[in-house]
Amino acid sequence: MTAMDGLNTGPPSDNGAGPVRGPDENSRAEASRRASIPEITLVIDDRLDALERTLGTVRRRGMKLEVSSLVRRQDHLVLVFRAAPDAMVPNRWIAELEALVDVKKVDVTGLPTSGG
Repeated sequence: MTAMDGLNTGPPSDNGAGPVRGPDENSRAEASRRASIPEITLVIDDRLDALERTLGTVRRRGMKLEVSSLVRRQDHLVLVFRAAPDAMVPNRWIAELEALVDVKKVDVTGLPTSGG
């Protein structure tokens, strides 16, 4: 038995490993990716029924949004939804979320800009 018999000599794996990018390349790629993902951030009252009402509205209206994060800040909850990259988020969805009694603030980022 030679020293090479125990080594894996097959083709390289296709696990996504590649050249390591520098921090500038990674941050630019991440910023570009995030800019193309519509994100809706809601500040809502810190109550269970407020959270249920908000999530229920998204579900019942068939809004194609996924919860990205939920954190508590002082007396409010900050709920972040994300849509698929380059997805259309109609203004009526935003208006419906803004109209909820428990919603104090709505911020929207990453929406494609219209040409006209």
